[in-house]
Amino acid sequence: MNMERNSGFTLVEVIAVFVVLTIVTMVVASFLLDYRADLTARTGVIKSHLCYAQSRAMNSSVIWGIVFAGSTYSLYRDKDGDNIVDNDEKVRLPAEDSDAVALPSGMTVSGAGIVSFDSWGSPFTDAAAQTPQSGARTITVSMGSDTSNLRIIPNTGFIW
Repeated sequence: MNMERNSGFTLVEVIAVFVVLTIVTMVVASFLLDYRADLTARTGVIKSHLCYAQSRAMNSSVIWGIVFAGSTYSLYRDKDGDNIVDNDEKVRLPAEDSDAVALPSGMTVSGAGIVSFDSWGSPFTDAAAQTPQSGARTITVSMGSDTSNLRIIPNTGFIW
């Protein structure tokens, strides 16, 4: 019995490896694209909530703002003038189920704290709207290693 030793892969084995690699690559790529899309979408939602607070402040005589705390944020209005964000001053944002909006798991917001607006729509860094924002304020929304930024311009309160 004379057995020959062949080294290498057959054409079927090579094609099978390429098919498996293609499937794995497609799954990983779709996950990464969804991941980035979630971050971009949530950043847009936070921006619209900030614009909503600014709009409400410009249409009333009380301070309105967003307070970021850990993995949640809330809309508030200083209806009693005590310059403190009380639970009874939290207001439900449009299309939200509760007065505290929870960020998705793994998402964080930095550089925010309290963003309040006066009747002119000018941004402030405290609940009482006594400390004007001194420069362009950057709010960073992060998920994993990806980040997305919002900027609030002083005086005008333009958010981009």
